[in-house]
Amino acid sequence: MNYQTFFLASDFQLMAEVENLHARPEYPEQIQLDLPSDGPGTFDERRRRIGTVLYDPRIRRYRMWYVASGAYNGTLADGNHIGYAESDDGFHWEKPEVGLYEYHGSRRNNIVFGLPDRMDSASVLLDSDGKFKMAVMNAQVLKSRLQADSSTHVRLPEPAFMGIAESIDGVQWHFDSDATPAIQEKFEIGRLLKEGDCYIMNGQQSYPYINHPNGNRCVVFYRSTDLKHWEKISQYYSFDNGKYDQTHCGIAPCLKIGATHVGLAGRFYEAPELPEQSFEADLVYSHDGCEWVPPFPASTWLRRGVPGAWNGGGVCQGQGYAEDGDTMYFYFSGSNCGNDLSSSYTPAAARFKTNRFAFAGIAVYWDIGYTGIRHGMLRTPVAARGPIGRIVLNCTNFTGPGCLRVSLTDESGNTIPHFSTGDSLPITQDGIAVPVLWNHSFSLPEHFSIRVDFQGKGLCPELPKLYTIATI
Repeated sequence: MNYQTFFLASDFQLMAEVENLHARPEYPEQIQLDLPSDGPGTFDERRRRIGTVLYDPRIRRYRMWYVASGAYNGTLADGNHIGYAESDDGFHWEKPEVGLYEYHGSRRNNIVFGLPDRMDSASVLLDSDGKFKMAVMNAQVLKSRLQADSSTHVRLPEPAFMGIAESIDGVQWHFDSDATPAIQEKFEIGRLLKEGDCYIMNGQQSYPYINHPNGNRCVVFYRSTDLKHWEKISQYYSFDNGKYDQTHCGIAPCLKIGATHVGLAGRFYEAPELPEQSFEADLVYSHDGCEWVPPFPASTWLRRGVPGAWNGGGVCQGQGYAEDGDTMYFYFSGSNCGNDLSSSYTPAAARFKTNRFAFAGIAVYWDIGYTGIRHGMLRTPVAARGPIGRIVLNCTNFTGPGCLRVSLTDESGNTIPHFSTGDSLPITQDGIAVPVLWNHSFSLPEHFSIRVDFQGKGLCPELPKLYTIATI
């Protein structure tokens, strides 16, 4: 479905008005993908950690690049390699035999060619010039060297972000391995996205490269217009000011809905039963690719499984999404024993109904004057500046005496004649594109804001749920 404008209802920072509503997570189902290892002795026997999934309209298939490791023998001598896979539906994956890279005497594998060994991430975008661009994060250069610090004289790793590789087919890559590192600081797990004509890279850093009060690891951001010269910006992302938890593997951008980027931000935290820290992922929103905010800060969206399970050590966020019918996937990899060198990674997905990863719902407050009637409201920014056909809502949970009503307003919030809440037919239908109707046949105005009124009864804070608002 081709949308003209699209609003994420749980992005309260974008809304013109919000009253008596809460943004809440819709927790997804965690499933293992159909992307198995090829068995003992192969390059991806132990780890298949998803880097990026994107849809390529030219071949009408999803493409995946993932960081792979073979059996662990106590060292990292065998290094990491970038594997490549394709899919029609985002769940069942094929590993084409590309035959370009020799691994243990054989080219019968799906390893991409032209990248350094020991790559520790695979962040890819399909650019407007038709080429794939990948952030080259080379863990091999993370060797300790003495760097003089005026106060501590600590030993610090060398830079990890080497630059940008390019590819026409996503399999054969071009990269100057002798180039000077593009960022002269320790900068790990780079995540690449494009906002307008600006490329934005985020990744993890810690003291002394970032001035955080606790010295903990945070997500930092660099910008570039040519993919060669990178400018560091002043803001950074951390959890609760980094007092208890630290960020893990940066922020993976998943998709963009209207003006809102949706991403997954990893976090480290202590897990007493594991030899190393565990990690989970939070849902975060951004309007510029640099400043990210969790819509519900106290709630982790992707949680690790029970100890001993394939995801019992943690979940590591991947970049991108897939959509199959009314089902959507965000990608991650599950670790069986935390941030330990011997751990395995299983490719997986968070599965949910299209765009239903977070919703706006009526806020419940306990008070002596409780009457049982609940109301809430949100109003979008200007939704259209030209002729449109209709407005549709992604909404659900009309299990009781609750409904949504829609009115149209001007930019000042004044109701446009014939499009008031009283003229609106109540919405009590579940669907990902439920049409909004009024009790007349007037054409929609050329530009307006959309006001959605929530009406419910009872104590349930999830009645009804609104996920997205769109115009067609």
